[in-house]
Amino acid sequence: MFGSQSATGKPVQLYHLGNSRVQCHLMQPDEPLRRGIYYYWHISVDEGKVDLEVIPDNAVDLVMSADEPGFSSLYFPVAERFSIPLHGPVCYVGVCFKFDQLSRYFSQPLEQLRSVPEGLETTALLDLQPVLDQLTRLGDLPEIKTLLDGVFFRFAERQSNFGESQGPLDMANVITAMQQTLGDTGMSELAARFDLSERQFRRVLTDTFGFGPKKVQRVVRLQLVLAELMRTESGEILDGYYDEAHRIKELRSLTGMTPGEIRRMAEIYNQSD
Repeated sequence: MFGSQSATGKPVQLYHLGNSRVQCHLMQPDEPLRRGIYYYWHISVDEGKVDLEVIPDNAVDLVMSADEPGFSSLYFPVAERFSIPLHGPVCYVGVCFKFDQLSRYFSQPLEQLRSVPEGLETTALLDLQPVLDQLTRLGDLPEIKTLLDGVFFRFAERQSNFGESQGPLDMANVITAMQQTLGDTGMSELAARFDLSERQFRRVLTDTFGFGPKKVQRVVRLQLVLAELMRTESGEILDGYYDEAHRIKELRSLTGMTPGEIRRMAEIYNQSD
C-alpha cells in the first residue's frame, strides 16, 4: 500500500507526506525475508491530525502502533487512491508484504485475513500482542528492525515451504508479464501464457487482489509511470498509455494529481527521509 514496485524490483516510495509534522523511515529486512517482505517502515506523527494520501499498488501492509494499545490492521491492494487520517502524537510501524506470501507468514487463508476488522481482532488473529508489547520498549530504528526480523523469521519457520511458489499461478510472474506486455496483449492471450482460460484468469486475480485483471493492469501501468516520473523529466515515457493526455487523465483518476504534482510530492517525501 505504501510503495510500488519499480522495474528494478526495488520499492518506489510514493507517500503523500507533504507535511513537516510527519517523518517516515524505511528499513530493509534480512535477506531471506525479502522473498516475502518488501520492507519495514516507521512513521511518526507530531501532535495534531494529518491525512495520508495513499496511491494504489499491489502490496499488503500490516500496520501496528504501540501508542494505540491493541491496534493493528491489514491494508490490501487497492485500485483507487484513498486517505488515512493519522492523529498524533503517535508512531506507526508497518510491514510491506508481497501479497502472494502473506498467508504463509500467518497460516491463514487470504479470505479470512481480508475479513478481519482492524484492532484487537486482527491483533489476536495474527498473534501480534507480544510484538506490540515489545515495541513499547524500543527506542530506535535498528532495534525495531531486529525485533521484526526475529518475529517474521519465527512466523516463516512455521511453514516448511516458505519462499517457494504456491499454487499453479505465481502472481509475481503475472505482474512481470503485465509489465512487459502492457498495451500489447489482451487478457485472453495473457491468460493463455499461464495455461488458463480468460475466465479462470479473471477469477484467480479477483480472488487474490479483490478486483479483476483490468484494474490490476491499471495499477501496474500506474506503477510504471510513477517509476519513470522519478527518473526523467522527458515526455518519452514507455508506460502503455496512448499519449500524454491519456496519461494525465489516468493519473488524476487514480492519484488525484498531475505528473508535475507527483514529482513535487516525491521530492518532499525524499527530503523527509
